[in-house]
Amino acid sequence: MVVDGGSYVSNGVNSPAVYSTAQIAVNNEKLIATESEAVCIEGLNELRLFDSDLEGNMSENEQNDCTWNVILYQSMSGDSEVGNSTFEMNGGTLTAKNGGMFYTTNTESTFILSGVDITYAEDNPFFLRCTGNSNERGWGHAGENGADCLFTAVNQEMEGDIIWDSISQLDFYLTAGSSLTGAVVQDESCAGDGGDGTGNRWNGLCAGQQPVHHYGGFLSGNGGSVRSCPGYRMGRLSGGKAFSAFIMRIASDCLCKPAVCLRK
Repeated sequence: MVVDGGSYVSNGVNSPAVYSTAQIAVNNEKLIATESEAVCIEGLNELRLFDSDLEGNMSENEQNDCTWNVILYQSMSGDSEVGNSTFEMNGGTLTAKNGGMFYTTNTESTFILSGVDITYAEDNPFFLRCTGNSNERGWGHAGENGADCLFTAVNQEMEGDIIWDSISQLDFYLTAGSSLTGAVVQDESCAGDGGDGTGNRWNGLCAGQQPVHHYGGFLSGNGGSVRSCPGYRMGRLSGGKAFSAFIMRIASDCLCKPAVCLRK
């Protein structure tokens, strides 16, 4: 489905501006959800937006583990084929009036952001949450319902924490001068019996510190940011113990404290 031009507003709880169970491309649109998340993509489906304005205002709901603006997930309703969910946005604006920005759980997922002007909710609890869930609707089985996420930012400025757990996997790439201000937070609260039972937070040393050239970037939770270096890629979060050891190993021969980064 291709939608070109126009303005669309959805009203009411559980009424996102776009609920994708298909392959949808949107160009030069204005999409607003007044009481719901902006986008919901389920299973093997996708949404690609070009030069469009997207806004969500999700209401709090005690059934949910968190509140989000864009969700990529797999429910157990059976109305969507299991597979990789894709959200791509090129240009335009993305606004969250409440909750975190991106949430993925119980699915494989791909996010691509390129030159999007992002406005965050006042509390902005997270930029990206890549975890299992204990949602009362029953999205997968506890301890087995994490996310396998590929996130790519192109010439993109971002703010907020990345939250993940040890039953999930995250590949996070910063390219073409992209930056992220925030922290990487391990949160095992929705990992069930599959988690490692620990929680950690990784921050860099100070704002404005430059990374050693062998590494893709650094992270600071005190006003600093993760920044990309040409030809390098940001790394993989793949289980708490493995990532913790990885951080210790690369920190031992680096002038700053890197996070979420790999050698070329």
